[in-house]
Amino acid sequence: MCKILVIDQDFRPLNPIHPGHARQLLTQKKAAIFRRFPFTVILKESHPDATVKDCENSHQLPQSAKSR
Repeated sequence: MCKILVIDQDFRPLNPIHPGHARQLLTQKKAAIFRRFPFTVILKESHPDATVKDCENSHQLPQSAKSR
C-alpha cells in the first residue's frame, strides 16, 4: 500500500498519509511538496501537539514466532 510521507514546519516526521489525503492538502494549499523521491509533503501550519504512532513495534514478530 502506497503512503505519502509528511513532515511539519519544524521538519519533524509525522505519520504517513493516503495519497488522496495528500492531494487534498496540496489542493487546499495546506501543504507543499518538500521532496519528490521519496514523495514528501511539508505542512504549512505547525501542530506542536501532533503525536506520531510508533510503527516500529507493529512489524515485529510475536515471541512465539521468534523461537522457531
